[in-house]
Amino acid sequence: MPDEVVSGAQELAVPDLPDDCLVYLMGSRYCETDRLSQTVWDLFGSLAPGWGRVQAICDCVHNHIRFDYMQARSTRTAFETFHERVGICRDFAHLAVTFCRCLNIPARYVNGHLGDIGVAQDALALPPVEIRRCAQCFGYLSSLRAGVEI
Repeated sequence: MPDEVVSGAQELAVPDLPDDCLVYLMGSRYCETDRLSQTVWDLFGSLAPGWGRVQAICDCVHNHIRFDYMQARSTRTAFETFHERVGICRDFAHLAVTFCRCLNIPARYVNGHLGDIGVAQDALALPPVEIRRCAQCFGYLSSLRAGVEI
């Protein structure tokens, strides 16, 4: 099922964000905001703040990176993903999170497991538990917490 689209959602200014969101603006081991900020502002700084800018980030990440399990590396950072142009779901999510954080859009990496309890499963179908990694962006009006699956 596709994500709900709220095209009128607006970004909040940093001083207006709840205190518990501020940690999601900071760089981290895998999200090197200091190394990508200028690139991100060059790519997205002229776009109107809001839903459309976050969607543009997701589109850019999808179009910029080639998915390849054989190229997986547990140490790959967002900066490396951007320049190597290859990665797995974790790398897609880290890059999207980093891009959002560079633009002062609070974002976090989310890791989830979709279980099979109560779901009929064909023995030859997909594995019973599917692992998802996604980026979740915060900071929109109406308390919208948009989880954008990468």
